[in-house]
Amino acid sequence: MSNPEDWIAIDINEPNVAAVSSNPYIVRVESDLRAIHTTYFNIMRRIQKLKKHKPKTAERLLRKYSGRRRRKAMDERHKISKRLVDFAKQHGMGIIMEDLKGIRRIKCNKNLNRRLHSWNFRKLQSYVDYKAKLNGLPVIYVYPKGTSSLCPICGGRLASNGYGLLKCGYEKDRDITACLNILRMRGTPLPQKALYEALAERERMVIKC
Repeated sequence: MSNPEDWIAIDINEPNVAAVSSNPYIVRVESDLRAIHTTYFNIMRRIQKLKKHKPKTAERLLRKYSGRRRRKAMDERHKISKRLVDFAKQHGMGIIMEDLKGIRRIKCNKNLNRRLHSWNFRKLQSYVDYKAKLNGLPVIYVYPKGTSSLCPICGGRLASNGYGLLKCGYEKDRDITACLNILRMRGTPLPQKALYEALAERERMVIKC
């Protein structure tokens, strides 16, 4: 399936993954990745304090919990990516994601930097990419600038929280906005009035994988 009629845009966030298709469908997958990394970061930080007095014990515990965090995060990524790819395959859709190669170079506060580095958005993307291609689904990437801050209808700038009713009548949350902009940047035809009417209706039937 090299050029499917419909595509689904996937926006990866800390607490969830949102996706909107040109059909249109809205999919939200809840994620435990942030909780996993935060929990084990705090455990390992406490273990670090043992190094001065019990270095061997500290090293053993660090290896133990580091491995446990890696396995739990890997399992969660597999579950999330499988649900997304299964949904895309069920509806015969190609997949579009943001090119996040530069996300780790974003300047932000210390805590956010740690979360961006540890959660690794691109790693989850790689799982989606791998599973999609195994199932014969095409995957493309678009430049992420402005995807969550610009209106996908008129191009106006939304409020900093991702909301904002503009002259065109558009009002959606940041995750949905990003997905619609990703579809638009791909050049996927969006029958705007019909699309947003359908989205408004289907938001009452959000699919939670």
